[in-house]
Amino acid sequence: MNKDIIGHVRIGVSHQANKYDSSTYLRLLQPIPIPSTVWEDVSMEFIEELPKSMGLSVMFMAMDKLSKYAHFMVLAFQYSSLDVALSYLDHVYKLCGPL
Repeated sequence: MNKDIIGHVRIGVSHQANKYDSSTYLRLLQPIPIPSTVWEDVSMEFIEELPKSMGLSVMFMAMDKLSKYAHFMVLAFQYSSLDVALSYLDHVYKLCGPL
């Protein structure tokens, strides 16, 4: 076992010395573009497996990235894209309007 370890260490050192650099090269960071109007860029999050309240156990959050204003809505666990769209229209679009 001692011979195997010594042999592995010797081979490992030569492999490490001859290994090429596969990392990406650093460059200047590019800034994220700032939205020009509110509710142009929206972030959406779903928080699931919450304790049930009136049969609803999912929290849906829609947040504007410019103003950091957020709307919180609740959904039933088996929600569809239609449920999310209707909830967004009922709670966000009717208050904030079109872009």
